[in-house]
Amino acid sequence: MPDSPAILIVDDDPAIVAVSKTCLEAEGYQTEEAENGQQALDFISAKQGGFDAILLDVNMPVMDGYQLCEKIRENPDTEDIPVIFVSGLTTLEEKLKGYKAGADDYIAKPIPLDEIAVKVKTLIEARVKRKELKTQLAESFGTAMQAMNYSSGLGQILEFYKKGLNTDHFETLSQYLFEVTQAQGLHSSLQIITPNGVVNFGDNGVVAPLEANVIELARNKGRFFDFSKRTIVNYEDFSLLIKNMPVDEPERYGILKDLLATLCDAVEVAVKRLLNNQIEEKRRKIMASVQSIMDEVNSTFQDIQYNSESNIRDMLDELDDTLLQLGLTEDQENDVRKIAQDYHTKTTVTLGMGVALNSKFSLMQQQLEEVLGGKA
Repeated sequence: MPDSPAILIVDDDPAIVAVSKTCLEAEGYQTEEAENGQQALDFISAKQGGFDAILLDVNMPVMDGYQLCEKIRENPDTEDIPVIFVSGLTTLEEKLKGYKAGADDYIAKPIPLDEIAVKVKTLIEARVKRKELKTQLAESFGTAMQAMNYSSGLGQILEFYKKGLNTDHFETLSQYLFEVTQAQGLHSSLQIITPNGVVNFGDNGVVAPLEANVIELARNKGRFFDFSKRTIVNYEDFSLLIKNMPVDEPERYGILKDLLATLCDAVEVAVKRLLNNQIEEKRRKIMASVQSIMDEVNSTFQDIQYNSESNIRDMLDELDDTLLQLGLTEDQENDVRKIAQDYHTKTTVTLGMGVALNSKFSLMQQQLEEVLGGKA
C-alpha cells in the first residue's frame, strides 16, 4: 500500500501549525513543520523534494514565503510541488505576488477548517494529472509544432476561425485556441464567463485555483494587463492568460501582442456564438414547457366546461321531476332546497378547479415573460 502523502507546514505561528496538522492528519496525511523558509529548504533538501504539498506562510523570519516559493520553483526536483499560501493578506496585489512567486492556491487567515484538506487533495490530484498530461504533450507537441509551422500566425488564426465556428463545446474551442498559442511557443489559460458561472481551461489540462482567481480579479484591468512575463487579454466574455511573453525581445513581443489581439477577436466571435446557442437552447426548453402547460390548461378548461354543463343538466332534470307535482308539500319544498344545496356544493368544487387553473396561468405568463424579455 503506498505511503500517505507528506505535507510540509511552514509557519512561525504555533497555533496555525497546530490547526493545520490536526485537519490534515485527520484526513490521513503525514505532516512535518518548519518555522521559517530556510529551515523548510533544509527539510526539502534532506527529503530530496519528497513532499506532496507545502502550506506556506507569507510573513516569516529569516526567509519569507515568497522567497521560499521562488526557490522551490527554481529547483527542477521541487518545481511541481503544490504550494498553498496561508495568509491574512488577500488583496489582488498580494495574490499577484504569490502567483508570480509560483504558488498554486491561497487560504485566507483565519483558516477555514473545512478548506485545508480539500485544497490539498485537489492540488495533489492535479499534480498527478499534470505528470500524466506532460508525457502525452511531450509525445504530441513535436508533431503539432511541425504542422503549425507550415502556416503563418494569421493563417493559424484563419484555421481557428474555421474550426471555432463549427464546434458546440467550450472545451473543444479552447483546444483549438491552444493549438494556435502553442504553435507560437506560448503557454496559456482561458477563462470564459458563462450564464452558469466561470469555466477555466489550461493548455496543460489544469488551471491552478490561484491562477484562476488572479485572472478573475484582473478582469477590470483593461484589454491588456501585463505583469512580469505574463499578459492577460480581457474581453467581455473571456480572458486569455499568456504565461511566457518574450518581454526581453521587444520586436517579437510587439508582433505577438498584435497577433493575440487578432486571435482574441476570433475567440470572441466563437464564444458569443456558443453563449447564444446556450441561451437559445434554454428558450426552446421554456417554450416546450409553456406549450405543455397550455395543453394542460386547455384540457382543464374542457373538463370544467363539461362538468358545468353536466351539473346543470342533472339539476334541471331533478327539478323537473320534483316540480311535476302541482302542489308542493313541505317535504317537496325540502327536496327542492336539498337539490339547490347539492348543486351549490358541486359549483363550489368547480370553482376550486378554476382557482387551480389560475396558478397555471401565472406560471405560463412568467415563463412567456422570460422568453419575450430575453431572460432565459
